Amino acid sequence: MNLANTTWSQTKENKSKPMIEQEQDKTQIQEESSPEKISQEIISLVEKAQQGNQVAFSELMQRYREKLYRVLFFLVHHQEDALDLLQETFLKAYKSLDSLRAPAAFYSWIARIAVNLAINSMKKNDRIKKHQEKMIREYSHRSENPLEILQKKELKEQIMELIAMLPDKQRVAIVLCDIEGYSYKEIADILKCRIGTVMSRIHYGRDYIRAHLPDYQAKSTKTCSQILG
Repeated sequence: MNLANTTWSQTKENKSKPMIEQEQDKTQIQEESSPEKISQEIISLVEKAQQGNQVAFSELMQRYREKLYRVLFFLVHHQEDALDLLQETFLKAYKSLDSLRAPAAFYSWIARIAVNLAINSMKKNDRIKKHQEKMIREYSHRSENPLEILQKKELKEQIMELIAMLPDKQRVAIVLCDIEGYSYKEIADILKCRIGTVMSRIHYGRDYIRAHLPDYQAKSTKTCSQILG
């Protein structure tokens, strides 16, 4: 199955505008991420894909590509890198379908693949590291107070930059919770860790953002999602 052609053909016609804006198209398919709420239709598609049905897997790609892209984009902050990781996610998922024991947990399973690939990319990608280090240097060396600098920028840009400066594990937790609106349990399922660990990462991530941006309402995931979406 040529997943490369499938994935890139779906994004090629819209590459003239940011992928985040594409999510606002009326034609976007709305999907529920919770394994408990996943539809029977999705379960059926997963089971068919596990039996070698390429059309079924292509349908799963179509349904989840925007959702996964959004997570990847907010983690790596670069459109081409996010697209590459999305491609790699689907390739790895397709090759590993036999390892998925519970079709109802498909999204948590493939999201875990995407997040792990993004984390590895963030560790290895010199551009991401240099970008993060540059922002930290700018905030620490300017004569202006960091808050004064941030107040000059749009709220969306402020939050994006602060999220990019978080340690990888905190960044992942904040993106999944405060941007994508996943519950602690769903995030724990995706990251394969305890709910308490998820809560701790989100707590420290929010504290960092609040310290630089008091208006950040981390208690309202909907507010943050609307700002960045």
